[in-house]
Amino acid sequence: MEFYEKHYADYTAVTNAYKQSRYILTSDSTINGDHDLRLLLLKALASVDDSHDTQQPKKTLLDIGCGPSARDVRFYVEEGHLDAYGLDGSQVVIDETCKQWPAYAHRLQAFDLRSTSPLPFGSNKFDAVTCNAVIQHLDESAAKHTVQEMLRVLKPGGYLQLMFKCGQGTMKIHDADYKEDRCFNLYTADQIRQWFGSNFVETNCVLFSDPKPTVHCVVLGHKKL
Repeated sequence: MEFYEKHYADYTAVTNAYKQSRYILTSDSTINGDHDLRLLLLKALASVDDSHDTQQPKKTLLDIGCGPSARDVRFYVEEGHLDAYGLDGSQVVIDETCKQWPAYAHRLQAFDLRSTSPLPFGSNKFDAVTCNAVIQHLDESAAKHTVQEMLRVLKPGGYLQLMFKCGQGTMKIHDADYKEDRCFNLYTADQIRQWFGSNFVETNCVLFSDPKPTVHCVVLGHKKL
């Protein structure tokens, strides 16, 4: 959290310019950046039959670890026409984002995933849950808890998208955009599948590297009805 508080302005500029959001050596030629992932999720959501739900005019989405500027929350509201909300581990990040985008203040709140407390939402609440490039900042216990909480707050039939740095152990890299060394925890797709358990149906698994460079895995799927 301290990194994002320290680099709030720079991170906001980098992420909104998509400087670190272009993929290299991707296992799926149709997925070449963060925007393609968002479109993939929207396509999956469009396939869900919600005609029985007459009380909810828009599908709901939770972005866990929305980060400085809450870029993806804003996209899903403005372009994806979803009722989107975001959590971030830093109150400072949330406060600064709300100052810049006050119209989103009611959609954003701080929540520390390291606490391994339940997410501040009831079960089966959201049509979609995303958590991209977040669990790499958590130890194994907190990462497992977060993955399982994602599934808990997801509606049956709803879609979940999880991106994480792929591998075993930890890694240290120099991030040229921030002129700083950074450390990350690595997880494997098989670990993630084990944490999800039998209540999750995987539809896509994409591997790619980014400009840093590090290897990422993206898992997309839905909760069993």
